[in-house]
Amino acid sequence: MNLLIDKFPKSVEVGGKKYDIETDFRACLKIMLAFEDQDLTDLEKRLIMISRIYKGTPPDSPEAFEKAIWFLNCGKINNSEESDNTRLYSFEKDAEYIYSGIRQTHGIDLESVDYMHWWKFTILFMSIDETCFFNKLVALRSKKLKGKLSKEESIYCNEIHEIIELPQIVSSEEAVALDDFYSQLNC
Repeated sequence: MNLLIDKFPKSVEVGGKKYDIETDFRACLKIMLAFEDQDLTDLEKRLIMISRIYKGTPPDSPEAFEKAIWFLNCGKINNSEESDNTRLYSFEKDAEYIYSGIRQTHGIDLESVDYMHWWKFTILFMSIDETCFFNKLVALRSKKLKGKLSKEESIYCNEIHEIIELPQIVSSEEAVALDDFYSQLNC
């Protein structure tokens, strides 16, 4: 698929049958937020993803789960053995910074958008300007995890520790979907 000439998908094929999927960024963000929710079990997260992504009666198969992951990863297949699954942002905790970053970089007020395809949102999200606070925050988190903060950055991180620190997600087999998504973006 070439994003420059092909339209973004609005359906997936599961078991040889075409299924319409929910493509609006808000619906997909709700799935991502479910995967960040520590109060949900792995099964609940998976059920939320399948029930939110498929319109109508969702298919009941492992392939349906794989196609949902494929869609949320914007058509990319991620080999989790090769990827760095370190999470550097949270759609829940960093929502205001992501919102302002998209507005500052692209001039789009997400609140006033009636519909935006998930892949379009993801492309805009991945290209938030480096001068935006969100990308500065992600860079600081990355440096902190690698132990490469300068003295000034370390002091700054301590001052804004409530913004810097991300809540831990209980790792599980189903959390691979979220980890794969984050490692694909790796902003």
